[in-house]
Amino acid sequence: MKNPIDSVKWIDRKSLNPNNYNPNNVAPLELELLKQSIKNCGWTQPIVIRKNREIVDGYHRWLVSADPDIGEATKYKVPCVIMAEGSSIADQMAATVTHNRARGSHHVLKMADMVRSLKDTHGVSEDWIKENLG
Repeated sequence: MKNPIDSVKWIDRKSLNPNNYNPNNVAPLELELLKQSIKNCGWTQPIVIRKNREIVDGYHRWLVSADPDIGEATKYKVPCVIMAEGSSIADQMAATVTHNRARGSHHVLKMADMVRSLKDTHGVSEDWIKENLG
């Protein structure tokens, strides 16, 4: 089995197109955190595209790649993997949903435990927590 991740390609973000069926929505605060994540850690996950350059997964990564702080670092190219040829539109739609859902959900109580640990055990300031965890 060939895995798309074996062939990451850096592609000009302007040549990619969002799909018109993605049900996922990211709030503005989370978009800012995504920008911060890419600025601080670099690109850790590629955008999944079809051969025709329609985005299957990674729309929000693509969206924030227009930010000059992110785009200028890579000459406005984004890392992409191409879905296997022969995938039907139904397969691609299912991939969009399963990619989104597989990331799970964020649990408030576990987040509170993490913040408490950072603050009380590791001596991290509230300002750092606000800036880095949103």
